Parts: sequence; structure tokens; C-alpha cells
Amino acid sequence: MLFKVTNEALAALLHGRKDEGHPEDQVMRVICDEDDVTFELDFPDMMDMVYKWEGQPVLLVDPDMNREFGDMILDVVAQDGEFNFFMTEIDSVN
Repeated sequence: MLFKVTNEALAALLHGRKDEGHPEDQVMRVICDEDDVTFELDFPDMMDMVYKWEGQPVLLVDPDMNREFGDMILDVVAQDGEFNFFMTEIDSVN
């Protein structure tokens, strides 16, 4: 199974990319740190899965994370003007 990302999360990542003015050659990489989802700006690696929204790269997932979290989906909720990202098991979404 492949790591999944909702359209809402991809749109929120693109919104953040535009707001923060990220360099075109760098993309946000998702990192799971214990129970928390974090992101860091990074250069794409040849083995990364690159998620795009509106034709622009917005998220990198490395092969190890894809294997470890292949049964998860990254989603987002907007709260008080901020985006809060979280991961849920795919079976609990369906």
C-alpha cells in the first residue's frame, strides 16, 4: 500500500508554499515524530514520492516512510486560520 494524502491536505500545503515563498527547488517533506506530524523544507531525492497539487510539487515522502506508513492517510483541518495536519489509518476513513 502507498502512503495517501487527501486533496484538502495537498491544497493546504500549496497554500502554505505560496504564503511562505518557498524556493522552487525545495519541497516540504513529511516527517512522523512519535505521534506528531511535522514538515521540513528539503530537496527532492530520486527515490521520493512527490505529491503535486495544481501542477506544483507540495510534499515529499521518502521510501522508508512510505513502507512504514503505507496504511495511513495524511489529512488536515483548518482551525483559527491555521492548518493542523494529522495521520489516520486508511480503514478508519472508509
